[in-house]
Amino acid sequence: MKINRLICLPKFRIKNIEHDNNTIKIFASIKSSRSQCPDCGFFSSSVHDFYHRTISDLPVFQHKTIFILQTRKFKCKDTTCQRKVFSEQTPHIMRYARRTTRASQILDSLSIELTGKLGSILSKQISIPVSPSTVTRIALKQQLPEIKQPRVLGVDDWAYPKGVSYGTVLIDMETSRPIDLLSSRESSDLKKWLAKYPDAEIVTRDRSGAYSSAINEVCPDAIQIADRFHLLMNLSDALDKYFKSVSKEIRKVITEKTDEILTLFANKYRCNEYSVKDLRSLKVATESKEIKVDQRLDTFKKVKELQSNGTSLKRISKILNISRNTVRSYFI
Repeated sequence: MKINRLICLPKFRIKNIEHDNNTIKIFASIKSSRSQCPDCGFFSSSVHDFYHRTISDLPVFQHKTIFILQTRKFKCKDTTCQRKVFSEQTPHIMRYARRTTRASQILDSLSIELTGKLGSILSKQISIPVSPSTVTRIALKQQLPEIKQPRVLGVDDWAYPKGVSYGTVLIDMETSRPIDLLSSRESSDLKKWLAKYPDAEIVTRDRSGAYSSAINEVCPDAIQIADRFHLLMNLSDALDKYFKSVSKEIRKVITEKTDEILTLFANKYRCNEYSVKDLRSLKVATESKEIKVDQRLDTFKKVKELQSNGTSLKRISKILNISRNTVRSYFI
């Protein structure tokens, strides 16, 4: 087998191959005798000069591989063309690129699937080393796929810094892939997006009123359903509300049963006075813990009430005599 067929770059002429410090260097040139001017399209065979390009390629047997490509400069003979000299190009290497197209495709995949740091680490493992910032630049240059009208649309928020600012992510639920990001979770931004893609049949969303109103206005015929997480949240809230409504009855039953058990325990094992006191103190501690939980709930409700009235965070902290961090956590 000829080396050209093994390398799979038919337009290259291989001159020499060297191996040095786990790096394979392939000295090559482009086969064609002429090249096309990128401005006017005129083909020229008049060589003006040449230079060498260092191009990274896919690794060979875990060795880093680079091409030392002798690249010619041609004179453009078209008198109407403003460009007088141009460099020859090949479809295997993009203009100004430092990597072959096939090596770039591997890095394109890494940049989409991984973060800059992780992509850089993996690129070194596959012997196409690039820095984290390069992985990020490659990701930003990716051509985004065209957005198609989803039949089942998922709408949810995502955080820039959590608890500070949020955006909206839109997902095609049939493919489970994100299709777009909005800069905020305001109803107006979602309305603008839905106006471009108004034919969603089913929309899954969280419990946000902003999302609900936007969907009702732009897609009134769409079926709105809560996603699995928020269905469980609804169930949790309903159970919490119910148990709070019967909390007095529950505490009464617990108290009666506790007294009954303590009496039986004392009679059966003939505990001394101090053992019974210890058991009763445990009961008091449990009840005080429940009271503290109720107090926190009352504090939370007072904070939300003051917040709805437009009271500042600092003022609420002073009124309720609690820390600003606690108030801030209740604001979310």
